[in-house]
Amino acid sequence: MSSTLRTTRLQLTLRSLEATKAWVNSLPPEVQREISPVWLARLNNATEPTPWICGFDLVRVSDRISVGSCAFKSPPENGVVEIAYGIDDEHQRQGYATEAAIALAQFALQTDGVKTVCAHTKEDNFASIRVLEKAGFQGKGTVIDPEDGEVLRFEKSL
Repeated sequence: MSSTLRTTRLQLTLRSLEATKAWVNSLPPEVQREISPVWLARLNNATEPTPWICGFDLVRVSDRISVGSCAFKSPPENGVVEIAYGIDDEHQRQGYATEAAIALAQFALQTDGVKTVCAHTKEDNFASIRVLEKAGFQGKGTVIDPEDGEVLRFEKSL
């Protein structure tokens, strides 16, 4: 697997294990408490970086400025993998989240065994809903996420 994915305006660079652990440690304690214990265990047991654990830094190609990050929430399971993304405040509303979502979905759907890419978002997160719609995801209704509670589920399939 290449450690870099490209879109028209972004380079998605796979984080190292060390950078991922440093990122977790840099978060405020209240945010760290919200991180999935299952994901943390995967990270702490990993011996090499993988897109299913470490996530990607989003760098704007034109000026090499970091605009945010994106990730898979876990390795594929039963043909499904979930994505997540976050754009820094000063770079929001410029289409970067949509580009990242499309890139992650394309990568995942080209991976053996992956049939569906999903994303969850809160019902009142209109910006994220719009990102997913623009990225070609279809709304599938409300589901209960074990860690996030009631969320809207969006999917993109082969």
